[in-house]
Amino acid sequence: MNQLPENAFTTTLRGKADSLIEPPHLLSLSWLKSHEWAVVPVYEDIDYRFAEWISEAIRGQGYTTCYALTLPLSDSRIFEVEVSQESLYALGFGYISTQNLLIVPENLSFAILKMSTEYFILGGDHSFVRKAVGTSFETARKIFERYANDEILPPAFRDHLLKEVLKRYASFDGLPTPHA
Repeated sequence: MNQLPENAFTTTLRGKADSLIEPPHLLSLSWLKSHEWAVVPVYEDIDYRFAEWISEAIRGQGYTTCYALTLPLSDSRIFEVEVSQESLYALGFGYISTQNLLIVPENLSFAILKMSTEYFILGGDHSFVRKAVGTSFETARKIFERYANDEILPPAFRDHLLKEVLKRYASFDGLPTPHA
């Protein structure tokens, strides 16, 4: 993983990514609707299994590299990340593991929000998200809901997870919307 110097490419990528993110660190609902994306929150620390699922999903889209942008975007650093189980696993350790990250390809055909608090928000077309999640959307959402209801978590954080994350993305399955 290499930090990219500030240049026209990083400025352009940051600008494109800005339309994908809403404060505080959520995927934009208008972006999701206009692109008919699937979105699934996932309670998972980066382990080898999860890193494998994500890397296979990204490679299945034809990418060998992607970019990790630290959040907030207004003050972000951008890293080029090789798409492999090892490099994605490495995002869970060291200084960068404490950062909220947006992981995207240059054309923003998918997005992975890695939150420093052990959860992810995966977005993209239905097949990408299904492969990256490694299970059905229903099962992933049940696991996330169980995590969000854990009484060990502070009440305000539980409320954030249940209302601003789980319910926010509940209807985004990435399947075409029937037209009347």
